[in-house]
Order: sequence, then structure tokens, then C-alpha cells
Amino acid sequence: MRLIRPVVIVLVWVNCLVGYGGVSVRANFFNPNGLNKRLTELNQIWSGKDSFRLRSPWWGITGRGVKEVNSVAIGGGGGISFGAGAADSINAKIGSMFGSFEIGYPRWFNGLLLVKPGVDVGAGTWFVFAHSIEPGYANFTRWFLNWELFALPNVELMARITFQTGTFIGFTAKGGYQLPFVGPNWYGSDAPPEFSMKGFVLDLGIMFGRTAPRPFRI
Repeated sequence: MRLIRPVVIVLVWVNCLVGYGGVSVRANFFNPNGLNKRLTELNQIWSGKDSFRLRSPWWGITGRGVKEVNSVAIGGGGGISFGAGAADSINAKIGSMFGSFEIGYPRWFNGLLLVKPGVDVGAGTWFVFAHSIEPGYANFTRWFLNWELFALPNVELMARITFQTGTFIGFTAKGGYQLPFVGPNWYGSDAPPEFSMKGFVLDLGIMFGRTAPRPFRI
């Protein structure tokens, strides 16, 4: 319930104040080789012999809202991603957060199919916490925190089902290639991994919106 309640509040707010909004499942296809190498080195420090084998995609959840103004669509959103890995001596917990603004050029076909090239610009963080497998985290711990500014050129496709009430439900796919232009900027308790939030990103989700502006009443 703690998770469902804020999601519902966001969806209601988006539907009232902007053109459409919703939630998506995100797949981040970032290269994990540098992260695997550093975590394997930490595992060997703690007498381990195994290697980390983290694989992309990193899965996450995103929320966003968009407003169409004439021939331009503007909006914003954010989300979280998560993951975990283990070797024979240490475990690793991985998480990330991001927020971004977006601008695009929507083209509707018969009012049912949307094609929207655009670009997202935002900031993201990436957190890694490694600890020994023994009970309690006091034996061996390492943490790393990274932040980056990025641009994400993308193309969004959406098919929608409209209703007589002036509302619609849309099913969307949005994909692009994320390119950091500031960072990575690493902080932590040891030498950081060679890792950056760079790579293909794919969102698959559902949107709720209106085909006409909601009248404002006092």
C-alpha cells in the first residue's frame, strides 16, 4: 500500500494537469564489464575465487507526464532501477535514480497512433554497496556513489484507445541511446569501478490522458 498510494496520486495529478502521463518498465542496457571487474577484485580481497557476472539490462520503474503545446510536447519524469549480484565471498546491492525533462515533436496518425522523436535531458545517480556474505555487515563493506548528467535522444511510439468521455489509455514504447555529458563522478570507500550510465534504454508502459483540455471551473 505504501507504494501503490503515491503512484495513484501521481497518476491523478498528471491526468488533471498535463496532457497524459503514466508508468513504465525500463530496461537499461549499460555495459557491466567495469563493474564486474571491480566487484571481482573486491571478492578476491576477501579470499574469494569466484567472479561477478552481472548482466544487462538493469530493470526499473519510471513515471512521467507530457503536455502537448501546438506542435511540441514537453514534460518530465523520473524513476528507479535496481539489481543485485553475488560471488563466493561478497554480495553486491545496486540501485539508481534519475530525473529528466523531455521535449519532442509529436505526430498523430488518425488520432490513434503517435510517433514522437525527442530528447530527454537529466541527472542520474548510481549506488553500489558490497558486503561480505557472513551475517552482519561489519566484516567487509565497500560503497560507491556516482552521479552524471545525460542526454537521451529517443523515439516514442504510442497506440491509444479513446473513450467518449474525452479520455484515453495508451500503450507506449520509448527507446533511445543515453549519453552522459558530465561525469561519471564517483565517490566511495575505495577505488571506484569503470562504469557509466551509457547505453540503450527502453521503456514499455501505459499512459492515461485526455483528448481535449479539461475545463477549469471555479
